[in-house]
Amino acid sequence: MAHMLKQYFSNQTKRTKQITVVLVVVIVAGIGTYLLVGSHAATPYASITADSGTLGGGATSQSCSGASDGNCVQFGAAPSNGTTYYVSPNGSDSNSGTSTSSPWQTVSKVDNFCPKAGDTVLFQGGQTFSGTDLEPPCSGVSGNPITYASYGSGRAILTDVWLPTGNHDLVFDNLELTSNNQLFSSCAGCNLPHYNITLENSYLHNTSNLGVQSAPLDHNWLIEGNTIEHTGDSGILVYYSSNITITHNSISYTGEDVASIGYGTHGIYAKGPDETISYNDFSHNLGGQSISIRAHGDYIYGNTIHDTDNPFSFFDYDLASAPQGTSYIYDNKTWNISGYIFYYDNQDNPNGQPPTVSFVIANNTFSLDSNGSEGQAFNLSKVSSNANVTMANNIVTGSYGTAYAGCSSCGEYNNDWYGGTGGIPNGKNDLFVNPDLSAAPTFGLPAGSSLIDAGTTNVPGLTYTHGTGGQPLQYAGSSPDIGAVDSQ
Repeated sequence: MAHMLKQYFSNQTKRTKQITVVLVVVIVAGIGTYLLVGSHAATPYASITADSGTLGGGATSQSCSGASDGNCVQFGAAPSNGTTYYVSPNGSDSNSGTSTSSPWQTVSKVDNFCPKAGDTVLFQGGQTFSGTDLEPPCSGVSGNPITYASYGSGRAILTDVWLPTGNHDLVFDNLELTSNNQLFSSCAGCNLPHYNITLENSYLHNTSNLGVQSAPLDHNWLIEGNTIEHTGDSGILVYYSSNITITHNSISYTGEDVASIGYGTHGIYAKGPDETISYNDFSHNLGGQSISIRAHGDYIYGNTIHDTDNPFSFFDYDLASAPQGTSYIYDNKTWNISGYIFYYDNQDNPNGQPPTVSFVIANNTFSLDSNGSEGQAFNLSKVSSNANVTMANNIVTGSYGTAYAGCSSCGEYNNDWYGGTGGIPNGKNDLFVNPDLSAAPTFGLPAGSSLIDAGTTNVPGLTYTHGTGGQPLQYAGSSPDIGAVDSQ
């Protein structure tokens, strides 16, 4: 038994900045089979036969599958409220840090302290903490993260956050980040993933660099409820990461240094597969697109994009082999758009092959004010026969030049085209009427509109539901309405 426990712990991953040694003692009496359960999904599982009895050293016994008698022993931190530590410019790093009357003083102190899973570190709101970035040295566990946030009035102001090698299960809440560095980023060359990372309710602004950047191998991030503005580079760069959720953020005035950077900048540079980009508000995204899509498996819905040049594009940076998959754009609204809505480029992917990422674009309301200055509202002319783009149930209205340049493998039907000067498609069940929408961002249809119930549920890869809850792809009538707003 002792030999098996020693072998179990020798297999665990060591931290780069700090090695934590854990000793768990199991005292046994009776015979039973127990399952060792690690605190992290990548921890190996092992079954042992042991005498049942008293568990010590922080191990917990619980019911679970995988053991012959339904019992298991869990090693690692169990969910708890943890300890709260406080940081104030008026404190001292020699203090205990465990109360507002005895706070620590510096970010350096925090960077050299290893909290336990469930602990919280709070910086005094409205105060500035300069001199170094926040580099959390340790990780939480699944369901029991370590949290960094503010206390008191307002947000604490820090320069930036940088995640060292392989950090995971961390929450960053209600902070203000501003400097000329990347404001929130993970180690890009560490070759270990950062996962279960949450950045929420924070204000990231005024940097000549990126607002947020994830690194290759990173996965399962949540970026929610933040304001990201006045960035020299892109607002968010998802850099070959996967399963990143970006929702309910305001992303504006990005790419302000694009002239000196020398490459495209975007509101979100989605350079990874399986992203969810939903319910964000975009404006004034300079140097590229509001959402620049580079891979398959993305679900992009419920966003508002306005007062900018180009909402969407696709350039293939997908590492998947052909056929790479499909991305979906639905239930979005745009207005005051001076360029195009969507452009599909035919550059080879990193494997040296033509792109095979397909798209479904459905139930959006696209209003433009480009006066034809950027050519087609939709340029799909470079889509190869190995991919396809389906457009259905969209409103395309306003003032624009050529409406649509299609491809042999593209499908276009049940759309309303109004306001273009040429290139108007004539797909099955298309309409060509003024939608007479209410003002942005509501974009409701008037009573009796011919666009009501004029859509279709026959859209590949999307599931429509009947109801009145106002959820994406939900419709109240006999069929979906055309556009992003269904009449309830």
